[in-house]
Amino acid sequence: MIRLVRIISHLPLRLHYFLADTILFPLIYHIVRYRRKIARKNLRNAFPDKSWKDIKSLERRFYHFFADMIVETIYGFTADKAEISRRVKFTHLERLEDPAYTKGGCIIMLGHLGNWEWLADYSNQLQKPTTKSYNIYRRLKNTTFDQLLIQIRRRRGGDVLEKNMALRHIITNRQKGEPSIYTFLADQKPSAHALDYWTTFLNQDTPVITGAETIARKTGFPVVYVHTHRVKRGWYECDIEMICDDPANSDKNKISELFTRKLESNILEDPSIWLWTHNRWKFSR
Repeated sequence: MIRLVRIISHLPLRLHYFLADTILFPLIYHIVRYRRKIARKNLRNAFPDKSWKDIKSLERRFYHFFADMIVETIYGFTADKAEISRRVKFTHLERLEDPAYTKGGCIIMLGHLGNWEWLADYSNQLQKPTTKSYNIYRRLKNTTFDQLLIQIRRRRGGDVLEKNMALRHIITNRQKGEPSIYTFLADQKPSAHALDYWTTFLNQDTPVITGAETIARKTGFPVVYVHTHRVKRGWYECDIEMICDDPANSDKNKISELFTRKLESNILEDPSIWLWTHNRWKFSR
């Protein structure tokens, strides 16, 4: 499986997009109908004022992007690092590196918005090569796909940490004095036993996962958000925005709330590039 993906990844990106349009989108949307009921329910609840025609159009645009994101991720498996860095532009990277050196670390809170796999390329664009970067992830049940994603993410310049081991590793790095940056995909639904904080998100009562905030308050590492804009197919602009520069003295749940507001605003700029197939609202109060 991994060898096959590696072979396919060598195809030119324009051919990847051709396959996304002619094979992958029809397969996912029309034939397999991958999580269409979930995506449609999420869209209708998030945008109750939109007409059925508008919801249907947004749904199709999302699935087209979803197909693009899959082939872009495959392409990035073996793509030249300079090529991805040319396609994903970051501004204010100093908001990552400066805290990593002055305070020992920095935490990025991301959503499943745009090509979040390519966004890990910030590791290849840092000015100080001694800065370490880590992607915090939840282990997949499918071992083959789990190993594939690990290899793809390491290709972007950073390493991966399973979420249950993250805090221990972060504390060890701080004790060693190693400047490090940690990325959390923070818009996932919490576990059933961790429904501690709720807010309104995309017009719905929503439980928020607070792991990144908890670690930030324990370590004092500043927290940032990556505001993502899809310029056109295969091109992204990302601005590093500060969420909290003094987490140790912040009110409980304040960081999670600020992140949610930034993510929501970012999604509303272009709803088609957020992961609507995620069963985000599985739980209710």
